[in-house]
Amino acid sequence: MRKFQALTLLGKVFVVLTIAILGTLIALYVFQLKDALSMDPHSFNCLHDSMMSQICHDPYGSSVSWAVILLIVLGWPVLAVWAVLGVVLLVRRKRSSKRPNTPAASGIS
Repeated sequence: MRKFQALTLLGKVFVVLTIAILGTLIALYVFQLKDALSMDPHSFNCLHDSMMSQICHDPYGSSVSWAVILLIVLGWPVLAVWAVLGVVLLVRRKRSSKRPNTPAASGIS
């Protein structure tokens, strides 16, 4: 908890967005898995439709794929903001690691 309090505002927003994105991904996966598991594997769609047969024969794997696709299609604005924040935070970290923080590191006594 101390590490979260020590973060900058952008860092806190990034952490909150990361938690929200992961929570949404898990919720989408559960929703897709519930629908995939409720399908009858001996129905016409599962036997003769190529996309539906994949869902019927591998409901866990196809649910992951569809959850990620739905997250990207429906949540692209949030994902774009999350990615930009991540890049900004990485650039700030890289800049701050290049700058000497102590007088001993800069050669000043």
